[in-house]
Amino acid sequence: MAKSELTRLSAVELARLIRTKKASPVEVTEAHLAAIGRINPAVNAFCTVAAEKALAWAREAERAVKKRAKLGTLHGVPVAIKDLTITAGIRTTFGSTLYRDHVPTEDAEVVRRLKAAGAIVLGKTNTPEFGAGANTVNKVFGATRNPCSPLSPLSCTAPWRSAREAVAKARSPRGLRLAYAPDIADIGVNGEIEQICRTAAHDLRDAGASVDEIEINMSDGRDAFIALRGEAMAGNHLQRLERIGELDDNLAGNIRAGFALTATDLARAEHKRAEIWHRWRGLFEKYDLVLTPTAPVPPFPVEKNYPEVVEGRKMRMYMDWIGPTFLVSLAALPAASVPAGLTSAKLPVGLQIVGPRFSEPLILSAAKFVEEVHPIGVPPNCG
Repeated sequence: MAKSELTRLSAVELARLIRTKKASPVEVTEAHLAAIGRINPAVNAFCTVAAEKALAWAREAERAVKKRAKLGTLHGVPVAIKDLTITAGIRTTFGSTLYRDHVPTEDAEVVRRLKAAGAIVLGKTNTPEFGAGANTVNKVFGATRNPCSPLSPLSCTAPWRSAREAVAKARSPRGLRLAYAPDIADIGVNGEIEQICRTAAHDLRDAGASVDEIEINMSDGRDAFIALRGEAMAGNHLQRLERIGELDDNLAGNIRAGFALTATDLARAEHKRAEIWHRWRGLFEKYDLVLTPTAPVPPFPVEKNYPEVVEGRKMRMYMDWIGPTFLVSLAALPAASVPAGLTSAKLPVGLQIVGPRFSEPLILSAAKFVEEVHPIGVPPNCG
């Protein structure tokens, strides 16, 4: 198999090829590093590439295969870690000038588990400063561009043994009760975006699912989310207050807003969060999953902070346009965004799939079915 083809395979396929000795961890890693070297200058997705470490880990993984050692689920499979997650010996900046040269001495738990399963860390991918933003721009590494156009989980035990196995066993959406809601944030949705998402939802009906079109309006949760986000920002950045002037304007504004909150503000926000959660719970008594557009507008130039107007409605602040996603996060519900098609400008459109707590295998299965019906292929600038 040509090395370029190895970068187009899924993690499951790569693990199988390595386990059966049809591909080696070294050649898989080299193929991905070559792709990064070829594509990253245009898109700036990787901010730190740990090539030497990755190749050393790949050689070690290859020796284990040759010795017929017990192999982990992800043995030899390359992974990228977002620059918000600490990695031992690999620079982690959080997208902030405050941590420009920060190299942690230990791995975050998620990284430790990936390595224990045999995964090979290639490096770090770019992020808004401390993750505060919906498009990736920071003062350390600059902007990450769309390859189609180069211009806090809960800590508890999941009720399934293996989400991967559950998704692999799912053969069709037959019997699923789905609801399609076009605008859960009540901010308006671009007509082309809405039509693409609606079509993707209805195509699942043709595959055997039942699909109802319903109106959901969770917009009254907006202020509660902003308040609780402010509280979290204040707590997360307490030790950096003396350097707040060095932070991105959006992030600094979030922190200041957090410190301006009163106990009454937070009490009201918590009550509203509970109310929104119960409304979602009521929906999931009737439906297995809810489908909705992930974003209300097509991709816009990354230099633009946010779309100030959506379908004729002025956004009050930079967060408002991502209401369709944060009104899900407010209720601590799992969700996935899956490509549902392309706009007339050949830019990707996401369909958000929302489920009740602990429904990740079902959500991922539904995402698989959408991808099968609406494959969008590899971005033209990743060839």
